[in-house]
Amino acid sequence: MLKKILFTTLFLSTVVLSSVYYLFHRSKPITEGVVFLKGLESKVRIVRDEWGVPHITSNSERDAYFALGFVMASERLFQMDIQRRLANGQLSEVLGKRTLEVDKKFRTLRFRKAMIELMEKREREGKRNKKMWSYLTAFYYGVNEYIKKNPLPIEFHLLGYEPKPFGPYDAFSFSGYMGYSFATSFRKDVLFSTLASTLPKDMFENLRPEPSFDEKKVAAVSEVSLKKILGIHEELKQGFYAFEGSNAWVLSGKRSKSGKPILASDPHIAFATPGVWFEAHIKTPSHEIYGHYLPLIPFPGLGHNKHIAWGLTMSKVDDMDFYKETLSPDGKKVKFKGEWQPVKEYEEVIQVKGEAPEKLKVRITPHGPLLDQIMDGKPISVKWSFYHPENLALEGIYRGARAKNWKEFTKAFGYGAAPGLNIAYADSKGDIGSMVYGRIPNRPKGMNSDRILDGASGKDEYSYFPTSENPRTYNPKSGVIVLANWRPLEGENIAGFWSPSDRFDAINSLLGKQEKWSIEELKEIQTSSFSQTAQSILPILLSSLKGKDFTQREEGIIKELKNWNFRSSIKSEAALIYHQWNLENKKLLFDELPEEHKETYCSLGSHWFSYKRLLEQDNASWWDLKSSDNKIEKRDEVLFLGFKNAINSLSTNFGSRVENWTWGKAHTVEHVHPLGKAKPLNYLFNLGPYCASGGYELINNLASKGCSNGFKIVSGPSTRRLIDFKTPGFSWGVLPLGNSGHMFSEHYKDQKDLYLENKYRFQLMNSSAIEKNKVSELILVGQKRKSLN
Repeated sequence: MLKKILFTTLFLSTVVLSSVYYLFHRSKPITEGVVFLKGLESKVRIVRDEWGVPHITSNSERDAYFALGFVMASERLFQMDIQRRLANGQLSEVLGKRTLEVDKKFRTLRFRKAMIELMEKREREGKRNKKMWSYLTAFYYGVNEYIKKNPLPIEFHLLGYEPKPFGPYDAFSFSGYMGYSFATSFRKDVLFSTLASTLPKDMFENLRPEPSFDEKKVAAVSEVSLKKILGIHEELKQGFYAFEGSNAWVLSGKRSKSGKPILASDPHIAFATPGVWFEAHIKTPSHEIYGHYLPLIPFPGLGHNKHIAWGLTMSKVDDMDFYKETLSPDGKKVKFKGEWQPVKEYEEVIQVKGEAPEKLKVRITPHGPLLDQIMDGKPISVKWSFYHPENLALEGIYRGARAKNWKEFTKAFGYGAAPGLNIAYADSKGDIGSMVYGRIPNRPKGMNSDRILDGASGKDEYSYFPTSENPRTYNPKSGVIVLANWRPLEGENIAGFWSPSDRFDAINSLLGKQEKWSIEELKEIQTSSFSQTAQSILPILLSSLKGKDFTQREEGIIKELKNWNFRSSIKSEAALIYHQWNLENKKLLFDELPEEHKETYCSLGSHWFSYKRLLEQDNASWWDLKSSDNKIEKRDEVLFLGFKNAINSLSTNFGSRVENWTWGKAHTVEHVHPLGKAKPLNYLFNLGPYCASGGYELINNLASKGCSNGFKIVSGPSTRRLIDFKTPGFSWGVLPLGNSGHMFSEHYKDQKDLYLENKYRFQLMNSSAIEKNKVSELILVGQKRKSLN
């Protein structure tokens, strides 16, 4: 009987594994041969190189975009569908009730509705860009043709659905999600409004990056609202793509050893599988671009050609505000600038897998949508640059990729209002520059934009600066421009959620060490795990240990720290001790905050500003521990306790032998798939964890977040790029995983080791090099054509 059971179990397991294997393999991308497709007007040639990057050649731009859609769908179809469902508020239709709050939030924020209204208005006015629209349409035609003719990836079979046809508004709505993921306001404004109403003034001021507390009454939100908002953020943190920060810099020809401008770019985005970027190269008689594309959008977010190159960082401009609204008793009117105005209203229906459809009432005030559905009934609305009547973000990207010089480039990126970006630029003529993209609020002086504002009186109203006044830099005398999410140097009156200056200062410091730089030397800077900040923090920490008694083992740990080279490399013991010590200090320092508030605060850049500032204040109120009722602690006492706690924590997690306490054991990255958040699918879809160098606010910004999750990396460089205009056809780059989203593709994770080892590979535009590195060739032909000629 036992043999029969074992045989049956083995047989069933074999059948299941064979079925899974079959489903995976049958949907592998088509990379060779000839495919006849309806909708193509001319022949398109697609060559894939050794890294799986498609090089698309066509005599027609429209057909090139059709081919891009076809190829992108072959490699990233499920990712494209889940991203449009995310932006459109349709996740629950396939994932069930657990994503219902996400869908409610994004339907309320009107990503899709707002873009449809804007583009339909422009079409009525005859202002819609016809050529851009035709390329968008061609791209989605290619996506839909792929779906019609090829087996679906296994994710669709596991979830039991087929994707609906794609269309241009999917790209527009996803641009809304991009803007949302840039906006810290949803967490910070809501949290800070609550803290401002509960903490003493001096303690609250020390939590802010830039103290300027206004004594006027602050509108707080309920704990239920706060938990709901933070819960939605947690749901999105893994498996989806949140934009966290970025580095970029440009050197003029006088600062490079090649004599030509060099651009470096590494946007920081939450890790997931598949990776966030899809690389492709398009070449037609009228247009050529090597681009990094967000799957779903046919115009590159990052790109270069023989004329120009650009990289993106988050501007961190605060382009979102919340208002406490005053509604009439029936909720149909709202007081705006002292006058009653009508509230617009419509109903959304959210389909929920396995459940009855959920109805959602969306109401819109003059400021923007009411968030009462996700704010526990509170009449709070959101004003956001995304709702600006000239938010033509996709048109800006489309035009920017066609620019041939600085003047054309800046004009192109004058289109659009959100998301807020800081763009680094270099070109073949020798020019370098940077510009803040998006609509920047022109707030009244003294307005606390990180708190909930008064929506009724009109005192907290504002307009926007003209885009011509956005901060920009062009050919500075220094020959260097550095962007790292720090305050724009020419925008001192602009409010924002600036990242700490650690990366900005470190990049500037390193680039200042010599006059001219080569690509190989810049690779070392872009992957640097050296901490300039630790050089100033560690002496303060060590000074707190003076006069204390220690065991021989503890003396050895202190010696390890004193001899540290300030690099957070995988095998460094001192790096792990230093980071753990800081973590334990922060847990003690912010103990006045409720646990859920502390975790959220520790995930904001504000906490690092505050921690560094408080280290300079021996008697600050925050050093007095809440847990000790009858004693008032000072800084050094808490730092000493933090040291002891760090040793205990490391001993518990890694054993008593200090030589086993290496940074790489704690500092790991896991790439989570949207279906890999729960067992057993996590074993099938997720990749990692992998040991990694770098760390929070280092140039190699592989960052962990919060105070309770140790050093699990949540975000980091989503690509690393270096373009030298002496050889634009041979630029350098690397992805965290690979260019394919198909698990059984050889390009699914073929760049993983390069990335973790801080190495690079070529990004090719040179025709002879592409042919030399050709791995496969696919020909797409219009279905009506009778030959390949």
